[in-house]
Amino acid sequence: MSVEPTRARLKLPAAYGAPSDSPLLDWSAVVERLQEAERYWLSTADHNSVPISRPLDGVWLNESFYFGGDPATRWRHNLAENPRACLSVDDTTNPVIVEGSVFVTPLDAELASTLAAATQAKYGWGSLDQFKNETCVFSSRRCIAWVGLFRHATSFRFTE
Repeated sequence: MSVEPTRARLKLPAAYGAPSDSPLLDWSAVVERLQEAERYWLSTADHNSVPISRPLDGVWLNESFYFGGDPATRWRHNLAENPRACLSVDDTTNPVIVEGSVFVTPLDAELASTLAAATQAKYGWGSLDQFKNETCVFSSRRCIAWVGLFRHATSFRFTE
């Protein structure tokens, strides 16, 4: 089930020249960009607050982003210490930047099957076991998005 976040005009410095009369984005348009993106960037920070960013493949479904990654990677170590992260689509012209947290969990067979099929359709790979055994789930807290040079600059907040 999809929960509609609250939305507001994104507060940007006046020097950025963002149009103040531009309509806000609809959440459904942002979801479409999240679903259609082929690549994403995940940013995490280590125990010394040193940030890193890594490209990812994944699937946006029901207000969450599902992806995988080897537990030996630096970003997975970072998430084990601090689950807060930032996810963005690989599009600097029409950015979508999502703040939230990541947890790692096995999934039930139905959700794992849905994600395996979506991954297969999107990337040409993906298996049921891959999602059943262990999946990284990015849960959204806040999202900002705009079009071009700050047109329709919108902030979305999710209730906790």
